[in-house]
Amino acid sequence: DNYMEYSIMTTNRCNLHCSYCINHQRRAAQPDKDADPGRIVKHILNDVRVNGYPPVVTFYGGEPLLAEDIIRAIMDGLEPIHPAYNLFTNGTLMAERNVDLLTRMQMVSVSLDGDRAQHDRLRGTGSYDKIINNYLKVKGLVPQTKFIAFVTVTAESDVYRSVNNLLQYFDDIFWFLANTAELGGV
Repeated sequence: DNYMEYSIMTTNRCNLHCSYCINHQRRAAQPDKDADPGRIVKHILNDVRVNGYPPVVTFYGGEPLLAEDIIRAIMDGLEPIHPAYNLFTNGTLMAERNVDLLTRMQMVSVSLDGDRAQHDRLRGTGSYDKIINNYLKVKGLVPQTKFIAFVTVTAESDVYRSVNNLLQYFDDIFWFLANTAELGGV
C-alpha cells in the first residue's frame, strides 16, 4: 500500500538536555522555532490533492508536546483528508490531559535510553521514572494506539539489558546506535 508520510518538526524546543542530542546546535542557532500550522496544512492538502496518496503525518521535535497547540491546529486543518498520525516524544509530557490527542495517534514512539541508570545518565536524573509513570498512566486510556519504545544505545550500552528492561512495559522496541564521538559511537 502506497502512502505519503509528512514528518513535521512541530518545535525545536525541548524540556530535556540529552547528552547526545543532534538538535542542540539547531536550537542554539534558532531558539524557540515553531512550525507554522497554516503553511503546513496548506502544503499537505495541496500535495494530497496532486499525488493522491493517503497521508501519514508524523510529529517530532525537539519535544512535540511542547507545541501541542500546533499539533492540534494541524490535525484540525487536515480533518477533511483523514490522515493517520504518529508521534515521536520523550514521554515527559504525556498525561491524562492530552489523552484525546494521543487517542488520535496510530503510533506513539517514546524515547528511552535503556534502564533507569543508563537513561538518567544521558537525559537527566529522574526522567526515566517520570516517563515510565506517564506512559503507564496513559497506555490503558488509549488502547487503540500502538506504543513503541525508541531506545538510543551507545557503544558503552548493554543492548540486551537495555532492551530486556523495557520489555516489561512495551511490546515493541526499536533501538538505534548513536553515532557520535562524545558517546564512543562507531
